[in-house]
Amino acid sequence: MSPVNISFRPLKHTDLLLLHKWLNMAHIQGTYYPEGLVSEKEVKEKFGKRIDGIDTEKVKPFIILYNQKIIGYIQTWKLSDSPKYQKLLDLSFDASGIDLFIGEKEYLGKGLGSEIIKKFIKEIIVKLFNLPRCIAGPDEGNTPSVKSFEKAGFSHIKTVYNPYQDFNEHIMMIEVQN
Repeated sequence: MSPVNISFRPLKHTDLLLLHKWLNMAHIQGTYYPEGLVSEKEVKEKFGKRIDGIDTEKVKPFIILYNQKIIGYIQTWKLSDSPKYQKLLDLSFDASGIDLFIGEKEYLGKGLGSEIIKKFIKEIIVKLFNLPRCIAGPDEGNTPSVKSFEKAGFSHIKTVYNPYQDFNEHIMMIEVQN
């Protein structure tokens, strides 16, 4: 699968039903909502605020496309816009952050994860934030995600228990070319 066929567009309100479906799929659900299944109302409230730009943590949400087909979700944010999370990570620097998942199962295990990460950093994150570092915090038990970040050039810097997600985050970082 060619990375040239990967593109991104901002998340829209019309995407929220699909996002709700994905967030309740077994390969995604435990990471984003460890307390159980998420309702349509919860998705509309949380992600609607992000779409409308009124999210207090200023998360920037996007849809991942492959050959113009919607296949997943990706978001970026600035660590200093999330003081609770910044305190939890206990990092002495600011950074952009990245979270993502591939929702469409037929695109899992095809090597797209690392290509999506690299392209998103280059095309979106660098343009939004003038920060020299980007971090990610996949669940340490999510080996495919950890490997995708490693393949994209991220290195492990620490492991932190996240009580909000109820798992150990494998905190990873990459130096970003601005």
